[in-house]
Amino acid sequence: MPVRPPVTALRASSIDERRHRLYLASEAAATGHSGIALVAAASGTSVSTDSRDVTELAGDPVFVNASR
Repeated sequence: MPVRPPVTALRASSIDERRHRLYLASEAAATGHSGIALVAAASGTSVSTDSRDVTELAGDPVFVNASR
């Protein structure tokens, strides 16, 4: 199942980074098998970030080191 076109155009809109990442995670989850890799390739994000965001979207707790 191909990634829908809005994935690449969405970044130009005015949503914040977290919402953008969660949108990509929802696309990856909806795509199914190898969705994370497809979304990462289409959007230019990393596979590890997309994987973490899919986990977060599923409601599983994700450790985030907030000290930058």
